[in-house]
Amino acid sequence: IEKGKGTTDNDIAARRILPIDFDVDVAMRAKSISATDDELALVVPPALACWEYLTPIVGEAALALLHSGNGRQIHIALDALPATGETGGLVASILAGLDARFTTDVAKVDCSLSDAKRILPACGSLKRKGAAGIPERPHRRTAIVTPSGNVHRLTLDELRELHARIRQDCDEAGRTAMDKAMGVRPGK
Repeated sequence: IEKGKGTTDNDIAARRILPIDFDVDVAMRAKSISATDDELALVVPPALACWEYLTPIVGEAALALLHSGNGRQIHIALDALPATGETGGLVASILAGLDARFTTDVAKVDCSLSDAKRILPACGSLKRKGAAGIPERPHRRTAIVTPSGNVHRLTLDELRELHARIRQDCDEAGRTAMDKAMGVRPGK
């Protein structure tokens, strides 16, 4: 990619992960500054609840837990799924369903990570948001924990099964949000 040019959808051939990002609600913290330790602590319970929900469905070998610097992420390993409209729709819908199930009044699932061209943190790098040297809003090093040495990458069929299970477990509002994320109009 040429310097100064952004990545486009056409630059992405396949998806290798489905990232689920938990951050403090922007009403509590502006996007351009680091989270405080107290704000960071608010995202841990919903992220862990999501982890506990996903583990029996996809298996621990398909999951990784990340400290993203200002929140928590769960990555689901994917088997180089083609970057098609179907795959993108499933990812967007899954994120919408998990958002409906696990977002709280202070922590939310970032549904914008359904965009395949989004750049995720390189684990071990320093996340620099906002001005440096503010003790209550420190820059933090990102990290990853993978519970299994043998990674299981979900096939497209397994991703479809995950989608169906999340949809089944959502309430009506969650199912509506999932349908909307896939581009399905109400009543269709």
